[in-house]
Amino acid sequence: MEQSLLMHFPMGTAGDLGLSKEVAAILPMDPYEQLKLAHQICCFAFSQKVGTLEADNRHHKQGLAQRMSTIKTLESRVTSLQLDLQDSQSQAQQMQEEAGRLSQEKAALLTTVQSLKADNDRLRAFKRKLLHSLQNDSERGDSFLADEEWAMATSSPVAHRGPSSVPFSQALPALTSGPAAASMGWASGSPAHAAGMQRQPSQTPTTIDGREFFRLARSRLAAPRFGQFLQAIKELNSGAKTREQTLQQARDLFGTSEADLYASFEELLNQHLPPHK
Repeated sequence: MEQSLLMHFPMGTAGDLGLSKEVAAILPMDPYEQLKLAHQICCFAFSQKVGTLEADNRHHKQGLAQRMSTIKTLESRVTSLQLDLQDSQSQAQQMQEEAGRLSQEKAALLTTVQSLKADNDRLRAFKRKLLHSLQNDSERGDSFLADEEWAMATSSPVAHRGPSSVPFSQALPALTSGPAAASMGWASGSPAHAAGMQRQPSQTPTTIDGREFFRLARSRLAAPRFGQFLQAIKELNSGAKTREQTLQQARDLFGTSEADLYASFEELLNQHLPPHK
């Protein structure tokens, strides 16, 4: 047994084994005690090495845990970024589709605008033609109404004029200018122009018939007043009112603002239906 053990360990002095004199001096003299000390030294060294390895293992485990946590965090971020990328791609596709739809709507709206512009131009042209036509119709209508009103107002003969009298519509073919006509102001319908005509007696006379008087009265009198004036003429023709009553009613209807119209009407009556003497 001892021989077999001695065969595994080199034999010699402390110097031959590489031990310093200081180490050799503190070693026990008994070989068994030296073996026991060597065993203790080996166990101590082994425990130190195991502690160091365990500390390194714990350190590496902590690093590995940190790296695993970092990996999980990065994986979570990658997943979130992938979802964001999918959302962005979906939004980009929707925006492209919306852009295409808006482009089509824009083209349709441009076509509609061009069509509306063309329709507007046609409507403007139609409006101008219609206004021109209405203006012409209005002028013809005013002339026609004035003639109709004149005919209606003067259609009946005055009952009290006598055998030699004629209907009022036939008795007023025309009113020539003179001192009375100048006071009526036919050309402008204003007293100032009538005064100008009086200051120029050599001016060429202006002929105004009864229909012209009715047309002028209709354009200057309000509709109710003009209707009352027509009724007064009808009552004069039918004999329901006298000449003086008709003149008084005309004076009230015309008032001071239309004094030239009243003067014209009175002159018409004076020339063709003179007062009884």
